[in-house]
Amino acid sequence: MVGEKRRQRTSFTHSLQRISERIDNASEFEVEWRDDIVRGKEKTIFRVKTLWAFGSWAKGALYCGDLDLIADVEVIEGYLPMTPTLRRVLIKGARDVRLYVGTPEENNSGVPVEDAMLIWSVSDKNWKKNIADIKPNPATEKFARKIDAIPLRSEQLYDEVDYLEKLVDLKTEDSLDWIWVPISNLDLDTTHWSDTAVSFYERLNGHSGKKTMEAMRFIIDWFEINDPIQTWNYDHSSRAAFTINGNFVHVGHPPIDLRRLDHHSCSGLILVPHITKRGPNGIWKIHRGTKHSLERMFQDVSAYYLKWKNQRPAVVQVHTDWRKINLIELFRKKIDAISFAHEISEESAPEYYVSEASGKELLRIISLIDQVDIDGQAYAISLEGTWFDDEDFPRPKPEELKNIFLRSVEPNPDK
Repeated sequence: MVGEKRRQRTSFTHSLQRISERIDNASEFEVEWRDDIVRGKEKTIFRVKTLWAFGSWAKGALYCGDLDLIADVEVIEGYLPMTPTLRRVLIKGARDVRLYVGTPEENNSGVPVEDAMLIWSVSDKNWKKNIADIKPNPATEKFARKIDAIPLRSEQLYDEVDYLEKLVDLKTEDSLDWIWVPISNLDLDTTHWSDTAVSFYERLNGHSGKKTMEAMRFIIDWFEINDPIQTWNYDHSSRAAFTINGNFVHVGHPPIDLRRLDHHSCSGLILVPHITKRGPNGIWKIHRGTKHSLERMFQDVSAYYLKWKNQRPAVVQVHTDWRKINLIELFRKKIDAISFAHEISEESAPEYYVSEASGKELLRIISLIDQVDIDGQAYAISLEGTWFDDEDFPRPKPEELKNIFLRSVEPNPDK
């Protein structure tokens, strides 16, 4: 894993001893938690029937990246909580301990475990001996894990390890791709920020927390160097989530919502955990790979659009008394784009230039805006674009939007 330092096995041994003792001393555990999807506030009473260890520590490695455990849990009262809740009760603050629920044969990692070593069970409570019997083995090679390809520690992310492993599979298949930018590589310089970037950062005051503000300084600076900020907005359901230039940005303890990449309103996910001494600290940008279904769907789709003098897409921001949306005009025929450019430009000094975009670039431009006008017909891209100026606008699905672009037009030598 990028930026991760492996620790001596004795550190993990001490953690395992404390966890085993906690389980041995308690006949049952009681926990209150929230099920935000179905039931709301819940109380569960449960007990641990068996605890196993597996992975590099169980193989005897002298240095380990983490400690992998499986717990067979029996619910006495209530419903089985999510794994993070069980981890909070059983693992507490132990660093780099991964807990799976189930048995070695079937657990929520989704993969059978063949090298699991018994640590504690209702019928064998001698955890001290069981731990001592697992001897250090200098010959054990570093235990490679699939998620080592991910640039952040799993504890920095909201999602479970099995989900992160699927992420790696999607990258291997070229359905996803990503870049990692360490904070240490960034030379923060706010003096080059545009008025849009300065306004965005100033608007964060009173909206986001101190740690989010600290991370956003680096995020905004990275954008201003690599993709100068043209459009941005808050995610009103979170103080740590934003959209910037068609990318969904999440700071803090971010989940990885790949469903966003299945829609043309999003061109990338940017995940930035809060900056800590341990790290790794950086910007993780996930985007669609060449074999992503949306990339394949739009690979032969093209449209014409107007650029400003600075070569950026001519996105227009429209305001009402209480909201704003970003708009762009797209055309299926070049001659129509040229005609529109002449119509809105001054004859002596044209302000707009016609350009063509297709595939990935067209998807990127579409993700910048809330509403698109295609040959005079308006369509919503974001949810904000579905209602504006007392009108309701259709929000086509990706396949529908593709068909709008490909809708037959009269033959024209100039397209």
